[in-house]
Amino acid sequence: MAIITSSTLGVDLNNYSTAALFAKGTAVLGTDGSLWEYVNALSAIAAGAVVGIDRANDASNMSTTLASSVKRVGVAQISIAVSTYGWVQRSGKMQVKVLASCAADVLLFTTSTVGELDDATISAAVVMGLNLVKSTASGQATIATAIAGTPLFISFWANPA
Repeated sequence: MAIITSSTLGVDLNNYSTAALFAKGTAVLGTDGSLWEYVNALSAIAAGAVVGIDRANDASNMSTTLASSVKRVGVAQISIAVSTYGWVQRSGKMQVKVLASCAADVLLFTTSTVGELDDATISAAVVMGLNLVKSTASGQATIATAIAGTPLFISFWANPA
Protein backbone atom coordinates (compact mmCIF):
# COMPACT_ATOMS: atom_id res chain seq x y z
CA MET A 1 0.00 0.00 0.00
CA ALA A 2 1.19 3.51 -0.76
CA ILE A 3 2.68 5.83 1.82
CA ILE A 4 1.06 9.27 1.76
CA THR A 5 3.29 12.13 0.61
CA SER A 6 0.70 14.90 1.08
CA SER A 7 0.82 17.06 4.19
CA THR A 8 -2.49 15.64 5.48
CA LEU A 9 -1.91 13.99 8.88
CA GLY A 10 -3.71 10.85 10.07
CA VAL A 11 -4.50 9.34 6.68
CA ASP A 12 -5.01 5.56 6.93
CA LEU A 13 -5.76 4.01 3.54
CA ASN A 14 -6.34 0.59 5.15
CA ASN A 15 -9.35 1.53 7.28
CA TYR A 16 -12.70 3.28 7.15
CA SER A 17 -14.56 5.14 9.92
CA THR A 18 -18.13 5.82 10.99
CA ALA A 19 -17.38 9.53 11.49
CA ALA A 20 -15.79 11.83 8.91
CA LEU A 21 -12.12 12.31 9.80
CA PHE A 22 -11.49 14.59 6.80
CA ALA A 23 -13.60 16.74 4.51
CA LYS A 24 -15.25 14.64 1.81
CA GLY A 25 -13.32 15.10 -1.42
CA THR A 26 -9.94 15.48 0.30
CA ALA A 27 -7.28 14.13 -2.05
CA VAL A 28 -3.84 12.79 -1.12
CA LEU A 29 -0.89 11.53 -3.13
CA GLY A 30 1.07 8.35 -2.42
CA THR A 31 4.78 7.69 -2.82
CA ASP A 32 3.99 5.35 -5.71
CA GLY A 33 2.29 8.14 -7.68
CA SER A 34 -1.20 7.07 -6.64
CA LEU A 35 -4.05 9.52 -5.99
CA TRP A 36 -6.66 8.82 -3.30
CA GLU A 37 -9.96 10.58 -2.53
CA TYR A 38 -11.92 10.57 0.74
CA VAL A 39 -15.59 9.67 0.25
CA ASN A 40 -18.76 8.71 2.08
CA ALA A 41 -20.01 5.25 1.01
CA LEU A 42 -23.69 5.32 0.02
CA SER A 43 -23.62 1.53 -0.43
CA ALA A 44 -21.47 -1.28 0.92
CA ILE A 45 -18.36 -1.35 -1.27
CA ALA A 46 -16.21 -4.45 -1.70
CA ALA A 47 -12.44 -4.41 -2.11
CA GLY A 48 -11.66 -3.90 -5.79
CA ALA A 49 -15.09 -2.48 -6.58
CA VAL A 50 -15.31 0.42 -9.01
CA VAL A 51 -17.30 3.35 -7.63
CA GLY A 52 -18.83 6.48 -9.04
CA ILE A 53 -18.20 9.66 -7.06
CA ASP A 54 -20.93 12.31 -7.21
CA ARG A 55 -20.70 16.09 -6.75
CA ALA A 56 -21.21 15.74 -2.99
CA ASN A 57 -18.18 13.38 -2.84
CA ASP A 58 -20.38 10.38 -2.04
CA ALA A 59 -19.44 7.03 -3.59
CA SER A 60 -21.70 4.27 -4.88
CA ASN A 61 -20.90 1.02 -6.64
CA MET A 62 -20.54 1.82 -10.34
CA SER A 63 -23.09 0.55 -12.83
CA THR A 64 -24.13 1.56 -16.31
CA THR A 65 -27.15 3.33 -14.80
CA LEU A 66 -25.01 5.32 -12.35
CA ALA A 67 -22.48 6.24 -15.05
CA SER A 68 -24.91 8.73 -16.58
CA SER A 69 -24.99 10.82 -13.40
CA VAL A 70 -21.33 10.80 -12.26
CA LYS A 71 -18.04 11.65 -13.92
CA ARG A 72 -15.37 10.82 -11.32
CA VAL A 73 -14.41 7.20 -10.74
CA GLY A 74 -12.51 5.50 -7.93
CA VAL A 75 -11.61 1.95 -6.98
CA ALA A 76 -11.87 0.72 -3.38
CA GLN A 77 -8.74 -1.10 -2.24
CA ILE A 78 -10.45 -2.23 0.97
CA SER A 79 -14.08 -3.05 1.75
CA ILE A 80 -15.98 0.02 2.98
CA ALA A 81 -19.24 -0.39 4.92
CA VAL A 82 -22.35 1.55 3.94
CA SER A 83 -22.68 5.01 5.54
CA THR A 84 -19.01 5.15 6.50
CA TYR A 85 -16.04 7.18 5.26
CA GLY A 86 -12.96 5.85 3.50
CA TRP A 87 -10.41 6.32 0.75
CA VAL A 88 -10.83 5.21 -2.87
CA GLN A 89 -8.00 5.18 -5.38
CA ARG A 90 -8.26 7.40 -8.48
CA SER A 91 -4.88 6.70 -10.13
CA GLY A 92 -1.82 4.46 -9.85
CA LYS A 93 -1.45 0.68 -9.66
CA MET A 94 -4.59 -0.90 -8.17
CA GLN A 95 -6.71 -4.02 -7.84
CA VAL A 96 -10.04 -3.81 -9.73
CA LYS A 97 -13.05 -6.10 -10.14
CA VAL A 98 -13.69 -7.23 -13.71
CA LEU A 99 -15.95 -9.76 -15.37
CA ALA A 100 -14.55 -12.94 -16.95
CA SER A 101 -12.07 -12.93 -19.82
CA CYS A 102 -10.97 -9.29 -19.87
CA ALA A 103 -8.06 -8.43 -22.13
CA ALA A 104 -5.14 -6.23 -21.15
CA ASP A 105 -4.71 -2.75 -22.64
CA VAL A 106 -8.25 -2.31 -23.97
CA LEU A 107 -11.15 -0.05 -23.01
CA LEU A 108 -13.08 -1.08 -19.89
CA PHE A 109 -16.81 -0.39 -19.76
CA THR A 110 -19.37 -0.16 -16.96
CA THR A 111 -21.78 -3.07 -16.63
CA SER A 112 -25.06 -3.89 -14.94
CA THR A 113 -23.02 -5.90 -12.41
CA VAL A 114 -22.39 -3.22 -9.78
CA GLY A 115 -18.77 -2.43 -9.04
CA GLU A 116 -17.41 -4.51 -11.95
CA LEU A 117 -16.09 -3.56 -15.39
CA ASP A 118 -15.78 -5.51 -18.64
CA ASP A 119 -13.92 -5.17 -21.92
CA ALA A 120 -17.04 -6.07 -23.92
CA THR A 121 -18.93 -3.03 -25.21
CA ILE A 122 -21.88 -3.57 -22.90
CA SER A 123 -22.50 0.14 -22.48
CA ALA A 124 -21.19 3.37 -23.96
CA ALA A 125 -19.75 4.36 -20.57
CA VAL A 126 -15.97 3.88 -20.56
CA VAL A 127 -13.78 4.25 -17.49
CA MET A 128 -11.05 6.33 -19.08
CA GLY A 129 -7.41 5.82 -18.18
CA LEU A 130 -7.69 2.34 -16.68
CA ASN A 131 -5.86 -0.62 -18.23
CA LEU A 132 -5.44 -4.17 -17.00
CA VAL A 133 -1.80 -5.25 -16.65
CA LYS A 134 -2.57 -8.71 -18.09
CA SER A 135 -5.60 -10.52 -19.47
CA THR A 136 -7.83 -12.38 -17.03
CA ALA A 137 -8.79 -16.05 -17.24
CA SER A 138 -12.07 -17.09 -18.78
CA GLY A 139 -14.94 -18.49 -16.80
CA GLN A 140 -15.42 -16.23 -13.83
CA ALA A 141 -15.19 -12.66 -12.59
CA THR A 142 -12.01 -11.76 -10.72
CA ILE A 143 -9.95 -9.00 -9.16
CA ALA A 144 -7.17 -7.98 -11.53
CA THR A 145 -4.18 -5.65 -11.36
CA ALA A 146 -4.67 -2.46 -13.32
CA ILE A 147 -2.86 0.83 -13.89
CA ALA A 148 -4.43 4.26 -14.12
CA GLY A 149 -2.05 6.96 -15.32
CA THR A 150 -4.48 9.82 -14.65
CA PRO A 151 -7.45 10.26 -12.31
CA LEU A 152 -10.24 7.99 -13.52
CA PHE A 153 -13.39 9.43 -15.09
CA ILE A 154 -16.39 8.33 -17.17
CA SER A 155 -16.57 9.11 -20.87
CA PHE A 156 -19.29 8.10 -23.29
CA TRP A 157 -17.89 6.34 -26.33
CA ALA A 158 -19.50 5.66 -29.67
CA ASN A 159 -18.12 2.70 -31.57
CA PRO A 160 -17.10 4.05 -34.99
CA ALA A 161 -17.59 0.62 -36.60
